[in-house]
Amino acid sequence: MATVVKLPVWNTVGRSFIAPFRFFWPLAPFYLVVQLGIVGVLGAYSTVSGVPGSEDAGLAVETANIPLAVIAGIIVFVASVMLIVLTHRLIAGAAEPWRLAGPFFGYLLLSIGIFCIAFMLALLGGALMVVADAASKGGVPQIAGIIPVLGAIVAVLGSVYFFIRYMLALPAAAVGRPSPIAIGQEASQGNWWRLLTGFLLITFMGMIFTMTLILIGTALGVLTWPPIDTGVQGLANGIDFSDPNAIAALAVNVGSNYFVSVASTAYLTFSLIALWRNVEPVE
Repeated sequence: MATVVKLPVWNTVGRSFIAPFRFFWPLAPFYLVVQLGIVGVLGAYSTVSGVPGSEDAGLAVETANIPLAVIAGIIVFVASVMLIVLTHRLIAGAAEPWRLAGPFFGYLLLSIGIFCIAFMLALLGGALMVVADAASKGGVPQIAGIIPVLGAIVAVLGSVYFFIRYMLALPAAAVGRPSPIAIGQEASQGNWWRLLTGFLLITFMGMIFTMTLILIGTALGVLTWPPIDTGVQGLANGIDFSDPNAIAALAVNVGSNYFVSVASTAYLTFSLIALWRNVEPVE
C-alpha cells in the first residue's frame, strides 16, 4: 500500500506568497484590466442619488442601458474565469498556457458544481440555526432545541470539508487533466486539516497585504481610510481621477484583489503539485 504524501504547508504557503510577485508579468496587467472592468460594470448598473432629508447617499438603480450592462457583466465574468485558468496554467508550467478554451469550460462547470454544493450545505446550516432560534423562543425543551443547532454545525463543517476535499480538482481541470474530481479527491486524502490550515494562512496573508497597502497610502498622505465618501457611494459608482485619494483607494482595491487572487490560485496549484504522488504513486 502506497504511503500517503503529506502537504508541506509552510513551503506551499511560502511559494504561494511569492507567486503574485514572481508572476507579476504577465498576470498583473490582465488583473488590472479585469478589475477596472468590474468597477465599470458595477458603475453601469447603479448610480447614486441623494435621499431628501438625509445626509446619507441612497443607491438608486437608474441605468439607462441595463441590457448593455448585463452583456458587459457577462464578458467581465468570462474574462475573470479565463484569467484564473491562465494563472493556474502559468504557475503549473503548462506546455501551452495560453490555450484556454477547453480548460475554461471544464473549469467553469466544475467550479460552479463545487461551490453550489458547498453553498447549499452552508445554507442548510443557516436554516437550521433559524429553526433553533425559533424553537428557543417557542418554549421547546432544551434537549430538542439542541438538535437543530447540532445539525447546523454538522452542515457548516460539511460545507467546509467538501470544499477543501475537492478544491484541488480546480487546478486539475485548469491544466486539462482528465477526471479532475477523482484527482482532487485522491490528492487531498489524508490532508484535510493541512489544506484548511494553508487556506486560512493564505486568507490571513491577504488581509495583512491589504492593510500594508492601506498603511503605505495613509503614510504618504494620498489615502484617507476609511474613505470619505460624500457624493459617491463606492468605487463602482464613480471615480474622480483628479482626486489622489480616489486613485489610491482604487490602487488598494486592485492591488489587494490581485494578490489574494493569485496567491490563492497558486496555493491550489502548488498543493496539487506537492500531493501528486497521492494521485499517481511512484513505484
